Amino acid sequence: MENQKRKKLTNRLTYMSLGLGWTAVLLFYTDLIFYANAKDLFQSPFLSFVFSWVVVLFSLVAILLGLTVFFRLIKEGFLSRSSIIKIGSLVGSALLIVSSWTSFFQIVQEQRSRVMSGEYQLSKLAKAIQVYASNNQGRLPIAGSWCDLLIAADKRLSVKDFRLPRRYSDEFNFAFNENVSGMLLSEVNPQTILLIVVEGKWNQRVKKESLGPISYQQGVDFSPVLLQNSEIWVYFFRDDILKRNYSKEAALKQPRWRP
Repeated sequence: MENQKRKKLTNRLTYMSLGLGWTAVLLFYTDLIFYANAKDLFQSPFLSFVFSWVVVLFSLVAILLGLTVFFRLIKEGFLSRSSIIKIGSLVGSALLIVSSWTSFFQIVQEQRSRVMSGEYQLSKLAKAIQVYASNNQGRLPIAGSWCDLLIAADKRLSVKDFRLPRRYSDEFNFAFNENVSGMLLSEVNPQTILLIVVEGKWNQRVKKESLGPISYQQGVDFSPVLLQNSEIWVYFFRDDILKRNYSKEAALKQPRWRP
């Protein structure tokens, strides 16, 4: 009788572990899909935060329950058919959880790498803008041909400087703020964005209104930007804020797209 109760408890723990594990994986990918295509409800960073912590909690509890079941089965005996099925199911669930978290960390690492390489390239383009302005009565380049104009003005630039390192597509990775096209640099507010890292074409230009669709399409949450005063900040698409970097301690401010 006591042995039967232990088996029932082991079965319940197994089902709970599998249920929580699969739910965590489902919530993880639901968060990715809905947040990447956010329009209204899931655009809230708070909801994504809640989703993330629920996934973490469910994953940890599922793994702990799985380990509990594993050690209980050691005492009960490995060789029964039901024990092998339970262990196989738990191992498969654990592998699925681990692969989901591996995917998450790869996404985070890719975005951070994108920011760091983007900051480096923007610093080179900032110097080229200064060179162009000094040779053109203090004016910024025309948005529709800004890449051509900067290369012509600064001989140190090449086509590869308009792409992020280790990107293997034919796309370019920088866009010019169309609102400041051809303006006097001195008349533009120091906190106005000049360039932003987004995938696109040669001589790519953007306005604030086009950034939402770009963010959804490319699956990015933040991108480095170059301001008029040559400072480089990180623009967070969904919150519409600028941070000095992506740490919690960084100062926040609203971006300017108009001069």
